[in-house]
Amino acid sequence: MIRKNDLKNITPHGFRHTHAILMIETCVDPVNAAKRLGHASSQLTLDTYSHSTVVGEKKAITKFVDYLDSAKG
Repeated sequence: MIRKNDLKNITPHGFRHTHAILMIETCVDPVNAAKRLGHASSQLTLDTYSHSTVVGEKKAITKFVDYLDSAKG
């Protein structure tokens, strides 16, 4: 399937990391993300997987602009 669709080969660890990052980027709450990943605490999940991404940066800017627009009244 990987060769047929010209996809990048990804290890199980890489897949887990990607899954965790996508959950964070799509605003899955840390408690449920931690449970899904089998972590004992949401802080462990955040410490391990939350870091700046292009998607995350764009979302942060958009949310901030939306907030400023709504504050204008």
